[in-house]
Amino acid sequence: MPNRRWLDDYLLGALDRARSARKRVALLFIDLDNFKHINDTMGHAACDELLRAAAVCLKSAVRGSDHVVRLGGDGFTVLVENLERDARQLLRQADLAMYAVKTAGKGCYRLVAGPASPFTATF
Repeated sequence: MPNRRWLDDYLLGALDRARSARKRVALLFIDLDNFKHINDTMGHAACDELLRAAAVCLKSAVRGSDHVVRLGGDGFTVLVENLERDARQLLRQADLAMYAVKTAGKGCYRLVAGPASPFTATF
């Protein structure tokens, strides 16, 4: 899995490609809730397994051209390239996702699909 160093090297090129093609790039930051508690109570092996499962889940939720990157600890980033969503559409989709999570409670996430969104599922 790509790591922070890979992202540092790759991101500048992704931004240049996006500028040239008049496309957008998105970075999604993902943090696992209660990771330290799991590490303290269940140990490193359980945390390693949790990280592997989280990576598989994240990879299955994005396009094949997107990159899931492990930042370290319990942090991941998803780099999404070639976006054509405009600012109004992006804010509307983010707003819908935020309210869906607030309704569901802590420990949830939502990917809200829109006509110009690379995501095709709502969780």
